Amino acid sequence: MVDLESRLGREYARKLLSELLNKAPNCFSYGMHFKDRMTERQMTIGDVLNVLHTGKILRDAEFEE
Repeated sequence: MVDLESRLGREYARKLLSELLNKAPNCFSYGMHFKDRMTERQMTIGDVLNVLHTGKILRDAEFEE
């Protein structure tokens, strides 16, 4: 189980995302804001999944206090 209230390090977040996408690729949902931004950027869900599979996490998470 993952503690969702704690910050994840970049390496752990990348590993967790990779495991999730490999085991359950249809496990996430998205709303209108996401769909609108995809349309604005002329992206498909395939583009987004490709970025999630192959992208890098450049910075640790930033939370507003």
